[in-house]
Amino acid sequence: MHQPPARRPGAANRPDKLALRVASAHPSRTHPRRDRPLGERGRSRAEDHRESFATCPAGRARGADRKLGTALARVLTPRLTVTERVVRGLLLVSLTAGTFATLGAVTSYQRLLPGVLFLVGAALSWRIKRSLQSRMLNLVVVSAWTALLVLSFVRFAADPILPITSGVAIAVAFTVGSLAVFAAQALLADVPAEVAAGRIRCALLAPAVFLVVNLVLYVAGISLPGSNASDITVNNGDSELLALIGIHGTRSSLPLVPGFNGSGAIAAIAVVTGWFLGRRLPRSFTRAFARLSVALGLVVILMVDSRGPLLWSILVIALIQVLAGQSKRVIAAVPLILPFGTTLVLAAVNALSGASSVLSRQRGDFTNATGRRQVWEVIQNYLTSSPHAVDLIGYGAYGQVTSGVGYRYAYLFNAASPEFSSAHNVALQTVLDTGYVGLATLIAVYVVSVFAALTTYQFTAAPEPLAAAAAIICLVLLGTDEAIPSGLTLPTLLAATMIVFASIRRPGKGPRDHTSVAGQRETAPG
Repeated sequence: MHQPPARRPGAANRPDKLALRVASAHPSRTHPRRDRPLGERGRSRAEDHRESFATCPAGRARGADRKLGTALARVLTPRLTVTERVVRGLLLVSLTAGTFATLGAVTSYQRLLPGVLFLVGAALSWRIKRSLQSRMLNLVVVSAWTALLVLSFVRFAADPILPITSGVAIAVAFTVGSLAVFAAQALLADVPAEVAAGRIRCALLAPAVFLVVNLVLYVAGISLPGSNASDITVNNGDSELLALIGIHGTRSSLPLVPGFNGSGAIAAIAVVTGWFLGRRLPRSFTRAFARLSVALGLVVILMVDSRGPLLWSILVIALIQVLAGQSKRVIAAVPLILPFGTTLVLAAVNALSGASSVLSRQRGDFTNATGRRQVWEVIQNYLTSSPHAVDLIGYGAYGQVTSGVGYRYAYLFNAASPEFSSAHNVALQTVLDTGYVGLATLIAVYVVSVFAALTTYQFTAAPEPLAAAAAIICLVLLGTDEAIPSGLTLPTLLAATMIVFASIRRPGKGPRDHTSVAGQRETAPG
């Protein structure tokens, strides 16, 4: 019998040149078992077939398609845990839920329900042994402002003045305090950058959700029972803005907002935040809803016939568009105008006196800022003619009543409780509520928040901090001719609280927060 020639020692370990050429030219012809090391020959035949298919050209192409499909699915429909969905849902409905504290026909314990929900959200957002993503100075300033607000409502509850009861004041204090805790835990938590950005977007779009709920209730003809605080409204007059475009009718108020000015302020915030989110976010449902919020805000402004919010929202968009990437210190200095807001508004009104015949109100002509000049003169005379030591810390919430100055200009308003009409300027209202200490704290909060948000924007080029900075500048300008934010318009106070906490978040860990500004601007949509 023919015997094969004996192979030299070590020949078994030498590679077969022909097999190597075949394997390199035709990867699919490699044998999954024979060409495998001895230690890996115990796998099943199904695993061998999968490995052989993955190495062939068709298998590699199908694998690439699967990876691309998985990546697109994660981008278009991100997987969120139940806890994360609850947290984002609470952020979206925070303004709507917070107004429950001032509804009528509910007990004192039921008014505390929004605060309880916010504390549940804070517990779900809490991270053990992880610090909040914010500079200590910014966090201390914002916390001090929130504490002064809560304390002012508690002081009013200790000695209430009807029609606002102590139960309403305690509920508002608990709601504002619990929302601040929730916003700090949810928006400043040490979470990945994409998770944090999603939460901030929900907080910024909360005013738009609030408008949607109000418009649905308005169209359905549903009027929820208001609290005693909600009765402090003026009578509906003719709509001047709609008359300019040929539509004649009366001003319409939203069901969940006491008064027209608060509705206009919320609408202006929705317009500003929706503008910057809608232009800079990638194509998604969030971007579509942000663009819708701009339209909804303009519709509400026309409905309530609020001229100031329309002007301020347009001015803020133009200002941020021009200076956002250049002079953050200039923009951060805008809140410093708050103590001089009345002077600036009157100067602007005098410059536009030619439009007084078109835009006059029933209580006064346009040159008197629609009756605001008399209100401001009364309050300024009260604060300067006989200064009091209590002016440093204020008279508590609704300081225009607790100080007695509201009774001096009550004749200007046709309302159920005209003495509760606000100072129509956030600086004067803040001095009456929380004193000069509160005014200095409010200005400091606005300055550090805008500066922190623009710093984050320059580092990441993300749209969320830019929208937050624009919303704060909008609040500053709204406060020049309205007492916004304040306790009489609780939705504006809740919105300001969330926007401020969203602004002071510093860049954290994640791919978005370590991308250069130049690279982001080259690929940023819009």
